Amino acid sequence: MSSIFEKGREVWGKVSGSLESAMDQAQSEVGKLQTQAAGAPDASKARIWAKIGETQAKQEADQEKLRSSLLDQIAEANTQLSQLEGAAAGVSGSAREKLTRDIDQVREERDKALTKLTTNLESEIAAAENEMATLQKEAADASGGAAARIQVRAEWARIRRDTVQQWLQEVRTLQPVAAPVSSVPPIR
Repeated sequence: MSSIFEKGREVWGKVSGSLESAMDQAQSEVGKLQTQAAGAPDASKARIWAKIGETQAKQEADQEKLRSSLLDQIAEANTQLSQLEGAAAGVSGSAREKLTRDIDQVREERDKALTKLTTNLESEIAAAENEMATLQKEAADASGGAAARIQVRAEWARIRRDTVQQWLQEVRTLQPVAAPVSSVPPIR
């Protein structure tokens, strides 16, 4: 069973690392573009904000992939826990000890995925709040139609923040599916 965990951990490390790197790069680019937009003439701001929108769309797609992958990992871990705990209830001795180690390892991986998902969602909320503040400042400095367009983008950021906050609340309610092995008596 350990080789499956090691292979899964290796693959997951590559996938999550590349997604996180792409998201960090996109966030950095968005920050630079927002700085450019703040000092640009109104005629250039539309082009810069269009580029920001494209970059954010790519970033959101990467975030969705990461969330989906983490949720799949959590669901798979819960399934494995149920199966391993069921098997542990039917054995004793060294077989039970091995299953207990495997259960602890699966729990640890699941908990890491939950932590990573929670951290990712909290980061998304902070980014949306930062974007809202930046856009509201931009809107205050702009006039007429430009101010209205900026307010729409700020509202979109608020909606994204609120949605991610709801997801975060749901993730925080995720509970372990099965009882600890120590509470399941062995069959003799």
